[in-house]
Amino acid sequence: YYGEKLRKVEESIILADRGTYTTCDREHPHYHFYSQKMKIVPKDKVIVKPVVLYIGDIPVAAIPFYVFPVKPGRHSGFLTFDLGNFESGDRFIRNLGYYWAASDYWDMEASFDLYEKSGWIIKGWGRYNKRYLLNGSVAGSYNRESQWQGLTRVIRKRWDFTFQHNHNLSPTTRLNAYGTFLSDKSYYQDFSFDPRERRNRSLRSQVNLNTKFLGSGVYLALSRDQNLDTDTRVHQFPTMRITFPSFHPFGYTQKTEDKRWFHSFYLSYSMSFLNYSYKAKADSGHNRKKYLTADNAINLTFPQRLLGWITLSPNFNLRETWYYIFQTNLSEEKEIEAEVFARRGVPSLGIGANTNLYGTFYPRIGKITGLRHVVSPGLGFSWQPDVTESDEYRDFTGRGGSGRKARSMRFSLGNLFQMRTEDQGKVKKFELFSFNSSTAYNFMAQTRKWSYLNSSLRSNAIPGIDLGVTMVHDLYNEETLELDWTHLRMRNFSLDTDLRYSKRGSIIERTNTAGEEGVEKAEEKKAWSFILSHRYSESRSGANVFKTHWASLNLDFWLTKNWHLNYQNRYDFEEKKITEQTFELYRDMHCWEGRFTWVLQGYRRGYYFRINIKALPEVKIEKSRGGLREMFF
Repeated sequence: YYGEKLRKVEESIILADRGTYTTCDREHPHYHFYSQKMKIVPKDKVIVKPVVLYIGDIPVAAIPFYVFPVKPGRHSGFLTFDLGNFESGDRFIRNLGYYWAASDYWDMEASFDLYEKSGWIIKGWGRYNKRYLLNGSVAGSYNRESQWQGLTRVIRKRWDFTFQHNHNLSPTTRLNAYGTFLSDKSYYQDFSFDPRERRNRSLRSQVNLNTKFLGSGVYLALSRDQNLDTDTRVHQFPTMRITFPSFHPFGYTQKTEDKRWFHSFYLSYSMSFLNYSYKAKADSGHNRKKYLTADNAINLTFPQRLLGWITLSPNFNLRETWYYIFQTNLSEEKEIEAEVFARRGVPSLGIGANTNLYGTFYPRIGKITGLRHVVSPGLGFSWQPDVTESDEYRDFTGRGGSGRKARSMRFSLGNLFQMRTEDQGKVKKFELFSFNSSTAYNFMAQTRKWSYLNSSLRSNAIPGIDLGVTMVHDLYNEETLELDWTHLRMRNFSLDTDLRYSKRGSIIERTNTAGEEGVEKAEEKKAWSFILSHRYSESRSGANVFKTHWASLNLDFWLTKNWHLNYQNRYDFEEKKITEQTFELYRDMHCWEGRFTWVLQGYRRGYYFRINIKALPEVKIEKSRGGLREMFF
């Protein structure tokens, strides 16, 4: 800041006549603010009245009063307000408020919006953070909306409130809480500029506590869910889960010298409790559901090594569920015996076997010194009896083990191909690709006992290229329903490819000074990068074939030191047209910056142009058309 006359009235206050203020460090600044009267509080603020904005030597705008914050770092101050009008003609002034940096541990902000036709909104938020101990935030808004409907004035009072809190109560105990509450279901759609908030139609609030007690994990939570469209509400007050650590039931410890076969038994136990309440609107009143459940899960495993290279993993599982149903209209409709205790126990047995087989070759071709193929076959069997006890309680609550009789085997085969290279004494090892397949056989099925054959191939052996292929095959002939291993029928297929590359380089810019030769300056940065993605998928159901086929391109590069271009394109091969296309041109203009975004296709079709001062982004010139401006608020 400069002034024709400067007077120091206090130790930290300077008055200036016919003064200028700018953040540009050039001898002849690109812009400056001129004011006949200026009050300067060094390293705090500059108060001017009136103020005229000059670009170069040309005056372009004026306002009667303004406060420029010049305090370095995080500091308190008035917010920059926004004047304008919507296409509907409703003029507004927004963001009149104050930011208070109370301390290094917390801050808060309050603001006021006034709309000519529709009323006003008060908004505020606060944040707090104590490193390693706690952090969180609260935010809310209150709206008084006033509109005329005919000769009647209608006033609506609306609000929203959100919070988040994280607290490390001890090294093993953590408390987390978050929540969102609204006065009505259309509040975000009417007032939020965030597209994600406007699309979100469900609210969730939750408080949970995680801790360790005597080596066991304890989880306790209270949650509330609400669907804004259907007004369905679900309360889980509370949910509790306790997981006990696995242990050796036959007394094996690290100090046991003589390890016997029965020392390999592991036993684990976990239990969960739920208090559930459901309420939804119906044609006549509400539908309600309320119940208590307790789930107990016991798992016994017995891993063994067979012949030194095969791992056997027998296991036994028992899921015991207890129910208590409260009497509601839904329990009466389903003819559930309410307000009595019921139980359901579902046992299951299983055994798995797997191993790894290695094949190594030493071809000595060029830099290739070794190739390895790792084959990982797996086999598993599971059994479960038919359980019908308390079926109606399981169907009503959705809790408890499945009671369907089951007897099945699963088969898997993994293949991993690796390579070793050596160049001037430097050894490198990397994976070429992996190919995995799996299927299962259901002894209880009447037809189609074999499930689909699932296969996947993955490779990123070539730097910058990721390749993924997934396939699902039907092992049965569609007409005869007979097993036919020689003519597998493709049900699903997908191919995903990503090609990524970037190059760093020196951006050279030549500058000329009067009377001097040009000077070249070089700056090291990511000169350019591109991402090319491609996806092809095919799904077949009978005679119907559903295809997805598209490719997308993202180009990003610096044209010069100050010019940057980003281009995005998505082409749909099925529709045979470009479905998304965006150009964004950015220009660094020393103390100013400019951006032009042009979306040619899609729901955001339109353009957005903006030039602003870097240090004062609220001082800007902008123009938009279509659905773009909201992205930059």
